[in-house]
Amino acid sequence: EESYSPDSVVLKPGHKKVSKEGSLLSDILDNAYVVVNFENGVRALLDLCMFAEASKHQEELAAVGSKGKVEAFAPSHGQKENSQGSFIRIGRRTEWVSRADAPDPKTMNPIEEIQTEIEAKLMEAGDHGGATYYEQRDFTNVVENKDSTSIHQGVGIEDGVYAVLMGVAAHRSIDGNRVVLMSEVFDELKAAKERLQNNSKKQKI
Repeated sequence: EESYSPDSVVLKPGHKKVSKEGSLLSDILDNAYVVVNFENGVRALLDLCMFAEASKHQEELAAVGSKGKVEAFAPSHGQKENSQGSFIRIGRRTEWVSRADAPDPKTMNPIEEIQTEIEAKLMEAGDHGGATYYEQRDFTNVVENKDSTSIHQGVGIEDGVYAVLMGVAAHRSIDGNRVVLMSEVFDELKAAKERLQNNSKKQKI
């Protein structure tokens, strides 16, 4: 079975944002590049910028592989109508005759765009194009055991643990200016679990 576990993380932070007064510095990182290498050879890049709201799409996601490219676009910051909407763009690669010659543009597959509708009430409620609503709904259904299968259809506890640990590794990368292996934080998590179990046993005795 192919492993999708994160293997290493490196983060290159940007400058901290200057206040409107031009003197005080924010105590948060508001822009950065994060590279995550996975055990199966996949590499992910997060390009974070917290002051790029003047754009057509607030978030842009892309996945590139041997079969093509998939892109997803979320509505712009503060948009309350789905006039621009969010959509998915799919490009399917054609076979190369040889490694030296690129495919003839006339033979390439057409790029497909799929418009995704967002309910008006969700657009009016806040940003993220309704994504926050669906996240909270699915989480509530799992917690209340109304839909025990949704945890398998979306994300689960293990995904949440990976997300937190990758964040820990990213900040450690800043502090040490180095690539951080995920085995380092996994080992620390394992040790912390063992300490908790040992303390629990001692309390019972």
